[in-house]
Amino acid sequence: MFTLALFLIGHLSQSLFVLGGRAKSLGARAASSFLFYILPNLEIFNWKNGVVYGDGRSPAVLLPAAGYLICYGAAVLLLACLLFSRKDFK
Repeated sequence: MFTLALFLIGHLSQSLFVLGGRAKSLGARAASSFLFYILPNLEIFNWKNGVVYGDGRSPAVLLPAAGYLICYGAAVLLLACLLFSRKDFK
């Protein structure tokens, strides 16, 4: 359940950002921007169109995705280390 939810959220986060940009409320815009930057953006790894049109292996596509993967993974691991450093597993 959680994996499916994370998959759907990750692929729909760009739509959340666009929808929040169209909102009239400042709170809705701020909340959608916050969620967009906190949740993973899996659309950066969606290379179907690039492969079909021939630019799927260019460094302009692969390098930002690799950088995002490293930065987001490091942030999640750092947060997990900080949270679990307080736990006593004895």
